[in-house]
Amino acid sequence: MVMSKKKIDLLSIVIILGIVFIPFFIYKAFMLSDYYRYPGIIKEIEKVNVSYPGLKNKGGYAIKNIPVVEYHSKKDTSSFSEGTLNYFSFYNKGDEVAIIERKDDAYKAHIYSFWYYYLLIPELIILLLLSMIIFAICRMYITKTAD
Repeated sequence: MVMSKKKIDLLSIVIILGIVFIPFFIYKAFMLSDYYRYPGIIKEIEKVNVSYPGLKNKGGYAIKNIPVVEYHSKKDTSSFSEGTLNYFSFYNKGDEVAIIERKDDAYKAHIYSFWYYYLLIPELIILLLLSMIIFAICRMYITKTAD
């Protein structure tokens, strides 16, 4: 059975993404041992104007919704603004969330969710770039050996 070039490319992309992303997610899951986990609640959503160079035709600013979270740790009640660069914040005031707090630094607390812990935007960009580089190298090697 001969597969088309398009199917081989798609299969290669899926395999490479798996090779890059799966170890990364395993690493992040392993790193959870460095955190305490607490229940929290979204107290409010701050609307902040953020400057983005790509938005010059719209005044150069975009509104970013930043959840303000309150949680009860072993020591006391704490709150923080989750200012992590995130375009996928779907929280509303009053939502219950899980909070993770570094064991060695209580000031490093985050919402425990896919987009706030497992895959931040800078990490996503780096992993996708790495995947593209690996795909390009594999493609050149396969093309070279096919000739």
